[in-house]
Amino acid sequence: MYNDLGRVFRQLRELKGYSQEYVSIQMKISQKAYSKLERNETKMDWDKICSFSQIIGISPKRLLEFDAHSFFSPEVRSEKDIELAYAAKLEELYERKIAHLEEEIRFLRMKLA
Repeated sequence: MYNDLGRVFRQLRELKGYSQEYVSIQMKISQKAYSKLERNETKMDWDKICSFSQIIGISPKRLLEFDAHSFFSPEVRSEKDIELAYAAKLEELYERKIAHLEEEIRFLRMKLA
């Protein structure tokens, strides 16, 4: 697992919608150094694991056990995980609805002109 921890960092960061820059600032390292962590080009130590897990909001143990496939499996997800996934899906639906309404407004304005 430790050999591919960079991939886990990337997956969790993307699930949270955080940029590399945001996470690197929170970890008090450069964006370049953080990018190297995600690419497994830098040694991963316990302090970095704890720092990252605190930013993401999970325990270091869950971070080390993270598996993207099981994360999305309904029988393994916690209530908080389900709430986060639901909130993300709801946000996506609202964004699509807003885009549709904006398109409709443009169309109606064109008709009025």
